[in-house]
Amino acid sequence: MQQEVFGVKGTRARVPYVLVPYAMLRDPKLSTDARFLLSYIETFDEGWTFYASRVRADTGWSRDRFRKAMAECEASGALVVRQLRAANGFWRGKVLGVSWDRWAEPRRGPEMPSPANLPGK
Repeated sequence: MQQEVFGVKGTRARVPYVLVPYAMLRDPKLSTDARFLLSYIETFDEGWTFYASRVRADTGWSRDRFRKAMAECEASGALVVRQLRAANGFWRGKVLGVSWDRWAEPRRGPEMPSPANLPGK
């Protein structure tokens, strides 16, 4: 059986944390699994190769649960998946890119006060 191989493409800086939009985490159109998977993929550095079996081992998910979450992320437009072919013409794997554009919107709510305007100054 062929192993599912994924590579991560992105422009995220190397930092020990991931920033994700609140709107994505609260999107009622996405399952909890899909929200987690998008966040999980963002923890990998650009160019990193990971395997579906590794994600399933880390999460305890079945193959079907993983594939369902992947399909949901792709259908939502948040996950862009491209097939890669090796020089011999065989499928080499897939490249993933997470797009947060769907949830990009100006933050609503009160403006944060500047330090000069804080009480007690």
